[in-house]
Amino acid sequence: MDLTQPQIVSKSLAESKGLLDTLVVLLEKEDGSDIILNAHSRPAVKINGEIIYVGNDVLTAKQTEAIAKSLLSEKQWQHFSQTNELNLMVKYPGLAYFRTNIYRQRNDVGLVLRLIPLEIPTIEELQLPSILKDLAMQKRGLTLFSGATGVGKSTSLAAMLDYRNGQRAEHIITVEDPIEFMHRNKKCVITQREVGIDTDSYSIAMKSALRQAPNVILVGEIRDREVMEQALAFAETGHMVFATVHATTTRLTLERIVNMFPHDRRDQLMLDLSHNLNAIVTQRLMKHADGKHQIAALEVMSNTPHIELLIRESRFTELLDSMARSTLKEGVITIDNYIFDLYEQGKVTYEEALLYVDSPNNFRVRLRSDSQRELPEELESQLHEDWKLERAAVEARSPIYGNFTR
Repeated sequence: MDLTQPQIVSKSLAESKGLLDTLVVLLEKEDGSDIILNAHSRPAVKINGEIIYVGNDVLTAKQTEAIAKSLLSEKQWQHFSQTNELNLMVKYPGLAYFRTNIYRQRNDVGLVLRLIPLEIPTIEELQLPSILKDLAMQKRGLTLFSGATGVGKSTSLAAMLDYRNGQRAEHIITVEDPIEFMHRNKKCVITQREVGIDTDSYSIAMKSALRQAPNVILVGEIRDREVMEQALAFAETGHMVFATVHATTTRLTLERIVNMFPHDRRDQLMLDLSHNLNAIVTQRLMKHADGKHQIAALEVMSNTPHIELLIRESRFTELLDSMARSTLKEGVITIDNYIFDLYEQGKVTYEEALLYVDSPNNFRVRLRSDSQRELPEELESQLHEDWKLERAAVEARSPIYGNFTR
C-alpha cells in the first residue's frame, strides 16, 4: 500500500476540511484505527497498529488549527482555548464516528481521531471468548476492564453491553468521556451521558444516576477514589456496574484501585471489593498472523472463592499462581495461557507472542512441552544446544566416557 501517491491526499492541503474528509475515507477503506495530525509533520494514519505517513506535504500550524476549528462550535473552541485539551465525538454520516482529542503540542494545535464503527461489533466478530457473555449477563456486581490506551477496552465493553441489550429488558445508563459507540434501544432503554456536554463530571453523573432507576451502569473510566466508591456502592445495592481502569495487568489494576484510598480505608475497601467484584478483564491488542488486522488477547480473573480470599487479605502476589491453577470453565485464564492458545490456533506468530506474554521464558518452555505445532527455528536450535550441553554433562560424570576421553 503506497500512501505517498498524490491521489491519496486532497489536491490542496490548504483545504483543511477536504484533507480530513480524504483521510477519513482512506482510514475506513484500509480498516485503519487512527488519524494523527500535528503541525510541522505529514498527516499520519495508524493501520494494523503501525503509523503510516500520507502524502509528502507537511502540515502547517494554521492548517491543524483550521482543521480543529472546522470540527468545533464557537463555545467548544473557547473552552479549548482555555484548557488546551478537548475530547469530543465527530460523526461522518454513513461512514463512522471518531473519538477525537484536540490538544496543544509545542504551542500548536494537534489532533488524534480514533475510528469508532457505526455498528457495534459482536463478541463473536471480535473473536472474544464466550465467558464475556456470561459476565455481560451478571445481575449485580462490578466488572472491570483494564489495559493500556487504545487496546480496545471500550469496544469489548460495547459488545458486551450490546449483547445484554438484546437479551433483557432493563435501563442501562452509560457515563462516558466522550461517548463512543451509539447504542440503539433493543430490549433495553439506554441512556448515554457525555462528560462535558450532558454532565460536568463522572461523579456528578453517578450521583444523578441514583434517581434514574438504572439496572446497569457503565462508567467510561474510574479515575479517582470518589468514582470508585460510587461504583462499589452501586454494585453493593444490587446494580450491575461495568467500568474501565488504566492498568496493564490484573494485579496492577487492583494496586491502582488500592492506591486511590488512604491507608486507614484500605481494609474496608478490600472487604467491599472481595464481596462485589465479578471479574477483572485485562486486554492487550496483538497483530494477527495474517498481517491484515489485530486480535485481542485477554486475561480474565473471575472472583472465585479462593481469589475472593486473596483480595480480601490483599495477597495480590499470590493471584497469578491461583489463576494459573484455575480454568476458563471457572472464568479464569492468564494472559500467557490465552496467548498460547492463540498461537496454537495459528492466530498470532511466535515473535508476536513473545512481545505480549508476561513471561517469555515460561512461554518457550510450554511450547517445548505442550505445543502441537512445529517448533520455531529458534527453539529447535536452542533444543539442539541444550541437548549438546546435557550430553557433555553426562559424559563428564561418566567413568566410561571419562576414560575414553583421556
